[in-house]
Order: sequence, then structure tokens, then C-alpha cells
Amino acid sequence: MKKKIAYGAVLLATAVFMSGCVGMVSPAANNVPINPVEIAKSTRIGDSCAQFILGMGPIGNMSIKDVLAQHKVSKVDLIEYEINNYVLVQKVCVIVYGH
Repeated sequence: MKKKIAYGAVLLATAVFMSGCVGMVSPAANNVPINPVEIAKSTRIGDSCAQFILGMGPIGNMSIKDVLAQHKVSKVDLIEYEINNYVLVQKVCVIVYGH
């Protein structure tokens, strides 16, 4: 009985730690052609981040709609995602460039 409990605990711990390495943001590819001149002329830049601890979360808000409202962006030039992975934490930020 103790052996089954120990085996289950190891399996659960492995699943929890392995799930911390998984991150998905869609769309995974650039669907719109980007004009670098327009991005360079962007007058407003806003960002918002969320953290995932052991793959659970998000803790925080990375809503594009909220970034637009907070930074008063009316015309969007580019939306960029930045993902940083640490030992047990993943930080995902959305960065909006526009006017």
C-alpha cells in the first residue's frame, strides 16, 4: 500500500513539474505583413503581463483589450508576445504598439 502511494506521489509531482514547461500563445504565426516604418512611428506602447506558477495560472492580466484601454491606443500597429521561462515560473507579456 505504501509503495502505491509513493508511486502515485512521484507520478503526480512529475506531472506538476513537467506542466510548468508548457506554454501556448495563439496565433503561433504572423498572419499580417508588418511594415517596419509604421512600427517605428508608433507613439504609444503598452504592455501587460501574467505569471504561471508550475503551469497553473494566469496570475495577472494580459488582455489586449485592457492594454488598449489603459494606454489609450486607438489604432494598433503591432501586437507582440514575450515569453520568459524561469525554473518554476513562466512570465507571458503582451506588448501593443500603436497610436
